[in-house]
Amino acid sequence: VIAAGIYPPHPGGPALHAKHYVEELPQMGIPTRLVAFSPLLGYPKGIRHGIYLWKLFWKALHSRAIFAQDISSAGYPAYLIARFLARPLFVRIGGDIAWESAAAVGGTQKSMLEWYASGEGVQSRLFPYGKKILGRAKRVMVPTELLRHVYRDYYGVPDAKIVVIPNPVDATQTRELERATPPGEKRTLLFASRLVAYKNLPFVIGSIARIQGSVPSFRFVICGDGPEFEALGKLVADRHLEEVVELWGRVSESEVALLTEEAWCTIAPAFTEFNPNFVLRGLASGVPFLISAENGLPFRVPEQFLFNARNGEQLDERLRCILSDKGHADAEQLLRELPALDSWATFLSKVVTFLRTP
Repeated sequence: VIAAGIYPPHPGGPALHAKHYVEELPQMGIPTRLVAFSPLLGYPKGIRHGIYLWKLFWKALHSRAIFAQDISSAGYPAYLIARFLARPLFVRIGGDIAWESAAAVGGTQKSMLEWYASGEGVQSRLFPYGKKILGRAKRVMVPTELLRHVYRDYYGVPDAKIVVIPNPVDATQTRELERATPPGEKRTLLFASRLVAYKNLPFVIGSIARIQGSVPSFRFVICGDGPEFEALGKLVADRHLEEVVELWGRVSESEVALLTEEAWCTIAPAFTEFNPNFVLRGLASGVPFLISAENGLPFRVPEQFLFNARNGEQLDERLRCILSDKGHADAEQLLRELPALDSWATFLSKVVTFLRTP
């Protein structure tokens, strides 16, 4: 049984992963049942959790194992049911819920590694729940070595139990698309994710305000919704950047895919970036990217693509470079030298091995 926190039409990487598991694992010899939490969000707190627990119990009763897609909304009920029914529990974690919950509301300005190193991580109210779930799990899948480090060193998960499987890219995309910008059109700098405090978007908007007159005409498109939406809109208005920064709100996965293919560059400025899906999509289409230095991409990122998430002068320099013709051409050449990323087919074959390994 796939215990998912979110599922399409809810956007996001975890929803996309759950959809692929439900639809494609049966074709690879692993029949699945789905229990998703997101369709229950219209119910009051407590009631929706009870309904989810009950649904998961009945589907797990007739399943051989539980595959939880997080260690929060789906993970803790999965832990309880796996323990009650004595079922093997497998867990996939795309990001760290304890750090993200604190950073999303501005509770910390530290990156994930800084937060745990300071001792704040183990004092989080979510830490004991994560420790219980991971302690019960038979195996744990993460997309990056950053998370292996955290769950091994702070949660005490044996290294042999943690499997790193980087996120895949859509096989339908190509790295050979033409990147030329038609005359009269602006170059698009793209961000596509949930709008929460740790995504660090005011930092990027501040940089854009400083460089806009010294680079070719461009626009910064922000796709996504969240608690920071109104504050970002006010910041854009206060900086008089309405003609440069566009807040699109929530858009569909297909719209994000099209925007990404046509983008000049993607940018992922969070204090900690794991495996941002929109950056990986861009890579599959030959789109350069800029990303904060603490990231979990599964290859050595060229220095020209990295910036300190608190160093405004460094981001200014990176943006000026990537928005220029020469800087963009150099970035495209560097992309051609990066290792190929897994397709969904290759990724799913690794997931099957993960679930079947004793």
